Amino acid sequence: IQSVYRSNIIVLGIPIVNELCGEGNGGLMSIIIALVIPMYNIISIFIFAFMGEDKPKISATLLKIAKNPLIIGSLLGILFITTGLKLPYILEKSVSSVASVSTPLALIVLGGFFDFKKLSGNVKQLVFSISARLVFVPLIFLGTAVLLGFRDSDLITMLATFCSPSAVTSFTMAKQMGADADLAAQTVV
Repeated sequence: IQSVYRSNIIVLGIPIVNELCGEGNGGLMSIIIALVIPMYNIISIFIFAFMGEDKPKISATLLKIAKNPLIIGSLLGILFITTGLKLPYILEKSVSSVASVSTPLALIVLGGFFDFKKLSGNVKQLVFSISARLVFVPLIFLGTAVLLGFRDSDLITMLATFCSPSAVTSFTMAKQMGADADLAAQTVV
């Protein structure tokens, strides 16, 4: 389920929009990222809580949402953007350096965790989730966006949002929540 709705918008969103529409046209993409990332994480936590073997407690689920690092980071980002707050230069430079390494590092960790022998046990789930993520979601949402009149950079923003592959963070979230991290890794790869 997570691999179907959770796109790699953070890694691909702004670069795709900037490359296809030119620098400075990523404003809508930035807003969508700020809204979508907390939503992806909240939905993931609820899905893992309610699809798991144990009956979830609402209070425990809400606590997991409140403690989720991606949600906290998104909320802090929104706070900083809306208030105009800035980090001290040295801290901002450090955060920027760590951010530039995060996706390649996540892919390296994912590659180390990936086990080709386990692929055969998940063929049905992989065919469903990858087909849904890369064929059906784009058809439905891009088709709807075109019918609603989205064009130019707005349509490219929808393309980056709904047509990018499953997010690298879906593996991390599955592992953190005690779900099938092997399947999550396979859908990303």
